Amino acid sequence: MRGRCLKSFPRLGFGEKEFDTGYSFELCAPHRVIIKNQYTSYETVYDFPSESKEFEEVFDDNGTPVKNKSVWFWYTEVLPSDTDGDGVYELVARQNTCLLNNADNFGRCISILKYDKKAGGFKVIDAKFEERIYSSDLYHISYEALLYTYTIYDRNGDVIFKDSNWREPEISMVSDDIVELCIQTGTGLSTNWAIFFDVETGEQSETYHHVFGAEGDYVIFGDYDSETDERSIVVQNVFDSSRYYKKYVLEDASSLDADFAAIEPLAYGRWEITYLVGEDYKQEKLVIHLPD
Repeated sequence: MRGRCLKSFPRLGFGEKEFDTGYSFELCAPHRVIIKNQYTSYETVYDFPSESKEFEEVFDDNGTPVKNKSVWFWYTEVLPSDTDGDGVYELVARQNTCLLNNADNFGRCISILKYDKKAGGFKVIDAKFEERIYSSDLYHISYEALLYTYTIYDRNGDVIFKDSNWREPEISMVSDDIVELCIQTGTGLSTNWAIFFDVETGEQSETYHHVFGAEGDYVIFGDYDSETDERSIVVQNVFDSSRYYKKYVLEDASSLDADFAAIEPLAYGRWEITYLVGEDYKQEKLVIHLPD
């Protein structure tokens, strides 16, 4: 879920040393990597697609590793989240995993870090690996010649959208029938864009920018008026604003940066907006309710 805090960090380091989340990777036959975490009992196996040309430099025809016998990975996101509901935020760290370069990114390691007062630092309390899913019955993503090609299908298997981009797309279902295609073009939510597709009817939405999230038939995005310096959150039907449209003006919102607000789901149909106001950057919260 995007937009959970006002600031995120591309890497997690303390002093000059980067924090070790405790993962180890062992490549083995056939086309496989064993992933373990030394701080927890977590262990899993990931099988690389044997037909993929991306990994032919790493495995021979029998699937035995012949090169680069270690996996390299890096921090892509570190966000605060109250994962256990005790009112104290933990850190959720995500690290991409690769064999040769970031083009063959096959998943990410997700770690939950909790601050230990006695030790005076963070410790890993939970760990897991999340593989990258490139296809389903409703979409497919391929990577070739430095371009991601993505295809959206309707429920009959017919193509309703196909395009390419050098940025990796994120595709997800926001309801039983609506697929969201989102691409992050830079740093921060203000640099993303998204399109929605109804896989039952084939309907396609306009392109939305600065998207915080989507749920059911509704998209939530940020809006900035450069003439009035007004910042607001807009909720509308993904396909037609005449079906539903509501603007929440963030009064006296601070012009700290382009990402002027964060948003977090509280429950189905309820989202909490956090933003800064005034010259002293005081934090304010606003709860919005989506239509039934």
